[in-house]
Amino acid sequence: MTIAATLLQAGCATAPMTQGGSLSSYDSMAPSDGVLTKSLVRVSADEILAAKTVRLLPTGFSATASPALTEKQRALVANAIDRSLCVGLSERFEVVSRGEPADLTMHAVVAQATATDEVAAGASKVASIVPTEVAAAALVVVGVMMFSHLRDVDLSEFSVAVPVVFTVAVMPLSFSIANGIGIGFIAWVVVQSAAGKFRDVSPLLWIAATGFLVYFARAWIESLIGM
Repeated sequence: MTIAATLLQAGCATAPMTQGGSLSSYDSMAPSDGVLTKSLVRVSADEILAAKTVRLLPTGFSATASPALTEKQRALVANAIDRSLCVGLSERFEVVSRGEPADLTMHAVVAQATATDEVAAGASKVASIVPTEVAAAALVVVGVMMFSHLRDVDLSEFSVAVPVVFTVAVMPLSFSIANGIGIGFIAWVVVQSAAGKFRDVSPLLWIAATGFLVYFARAWIESLIGM
C-alpha cells in the first residue's frame, strides 16, 4: 500500500502534491481526495483485508522536504506522525516490533513541510491550555441533566425500559454519548416492532435507527465490499 497525501485543513499551510522519490514507482496511483486531504493511492484490497500484523518504520524526510526545519523540529514532526500511525493502525492490526515478521510494513516519508499559519497555531495553543478537567466537569453536568429526566420515564413498561437501560448503560461503557443514543434508537425500534407496535414507530425513528445501524456495522460493510 502506498499513499502520498497533502493536508489542506483550514488554518494549515497549503502544501503541493510532491513526489518524495521514496517509492520505486508512482504509476497506477489513483486520486482519492477527501474533505481535508488530497491523496494519490495504490491499494491491494485483498492483501490489506488478509493482513493481521503491521510493522512501523520510523518516519523519514525526503531530501528536499524541509530545508528550513532543524533536526529537533524534524524529530517532533516524525514523532507526531509515528504516534498517530501507531494509534490508528492498532485499531485494525497487531503492531509488531521491527525485528518481527509482519504482513504489512508502514513507512511514512514527509515529502513537503511548510510552516503553519501563525494565527491558527496561536488559536490551537490557546485551546490546548484549557484543561481536560474543565471538559470533564461539563460532561458531569450534562449527565446529571440527562438523568433528571429518567423520573418521567415509565420503566414499568418493558418495551420502554429496555431501550432506556441500553442507552444509559452503553454511554459510560463505550465512553460515547452518541453510541448510547444510537443503541437506544435501534433498541427502541426493535423492541417496539417485536411487541407488535411497529406502526407506532415514526418514520424519523426508522431512519435514525437505520443510520446508526449502518454506522455501527461500517467496518463489517467495508470489509464485505472490499474497501
